[in-house]
Order: sequence, then C-alpha cells, then structure tokens
Amino acid sequence: AGPHRTDKLEDKEYQEYRQELLEATQVFQEEQELSDKFAELNKVYPATVRRSKTVELDMMTVDEAIDAMEAVGHDFFVFRDMEAGDMQIVYRRQAEGYGILVPKARD
Repeated sequence: AGPHRTDKLEDKEYQEYRQELLEATQVFQEEQELSDKFAELNKVYPATVRRSKTVELDMMTVDEAIDAMEAVGHDFFVFRDMEAGDMQIVYRRQAEGYGILVPKARD
C-alpha cells in the first residue's frame, strides 16, 4: 500500500502544479490581450484613453434614458430620442437634476 500512496500524493501535487500553471498562463494571456488592446487604442487615441466601445443607440424617451443611466450607474447616457430620432446625451448635472446634449454638426 506504501508505493501507491506515494504515487497518489505525487499525482495530486502534479495536478495542483498543473492547475497553477494553467491559471498563471491564463492570467498572462489576458494581460497580453489587454496590452495589445491598449497598443491598438494608442494608434488612434491618446495614451490616456484606456477603452474604446461601440454602442448601439436604443430609441427611448428622456425619462427612459435617465432610468437607464441610473441603472448602469454612469454620469451620462447616449440614446436616440423617441420623438426626434436623433442622438442625444442625458447627463447628471453637478448642481442638481439632469441635462440633455443634442449633437449638431457645424456648418
């Protein structure tokens, strides 16, 4: 029974080592992917930009946009206005309440 017990212990230690190695490799790969994303962003954006995200703009009312902003915990929310169909940004004002930005191209 002695040799088999040693084999099982060595096998368990090997499995634990293997798992640690897999986890370390996973962390390294995730860090490398993040580094690659930052490098890609820095080709287009300044180095201080850490993330670029494409968002689909849902049609909603201003009240719905405020609710959505509050639900995600952000200070602003971009949406398409239900009535006008244009892009708008609702934001939390420092003083109180909310504001709406309506982007318009310069002529």
